[in-house]
Amino acid sequence: MLESSDLNPTMPRVSALHFLSRLGPVLAVVSIMGIYLDPPLSITGSVVALLVLGALAGTYYARREFERAAILGMLFIIFLPGLANWDLATPAIGAALLLTASVIYRPWRSAFALNSSVAVVVSAFAVVLGVVGFQIVNSLRSSSSTSIGWTELPGQGNITATVFFVLIASAINATFEELLWRFAIPLLFRSSKGMIIQWILVSICFGVAHLHGTPGGMLGVLFASIFGFMMCVLRHLSHGSITWVIGVHFFADVILIGALYGIFF
Repeated sequence: MLESSDLNPTMPRVSALHFLSRLGPVLAVVSIMGIYLDPPLSITGSVVALLVLGALAGTYYARREFERAAILGMLFIIFLPGLANWDLATPAIGAALLLTASVIYRPWRSAFALNSSVAVVVSAFAVVLGVVGFQIVNSLRSSSSTSIGWTELPGQGNITATVFFVLIASAINATFEELLWRFAIPLLFRSSKGMIIQWILVSICFGVAHLHGTPGGMLGVLFASIFGFMMCVLRHLSHGSITWVIGVHFFADVILIGALYGIFF
């Protein structure tokens, strides 16, 4: 039986793989957001999200889109330990794997160029001040500054251990989240068409993913969404440099995580 695409050679044949690949970036972002929200979604939610990432990796590989396939394959590996409740290991594994890939794969190295300008410096400084202002307001609003379910914070009780943990945790988390949300995920979209819409989508998912993080709650979701969007803008201003956004995110995490310990505010 002849199909419409056989009768009209100019009509493209839309296969299941093609359709899945077009939706791939959105499905990947939503899946990652779901993994972040694992506690309320149960282990089943994470399994489904990982299966989606794996299926997308296979789809892109079948279509010979090897860069996208490699990114999704790495994301699958990064989030897999979460099934064993190794959530604290995920940022460290993710940062190490994505950094290593960026060093090995030549086209990604340029993202670490320090493209500075007055606009970049002013924007970075403004974002950090915004985080400081938010934390001050949040600390005045509520004595409970976190949604993280730790009965005792790592390193608590020793000022040296506390400072060390805050700095290391901030560096690892900032590196991982920026390489994930502002570097790897945008590479899945590829096209610069609808760039602002992509930023909004990724930033909202980034915000929702922090519902149970710090500062957490709906206010935390709003703050993280705005912060994520500003990181997209900052990277754009710095001509694609991931270095600036990692640096700003690091200072933001130092402020927010440090506040959990009572170091600030």
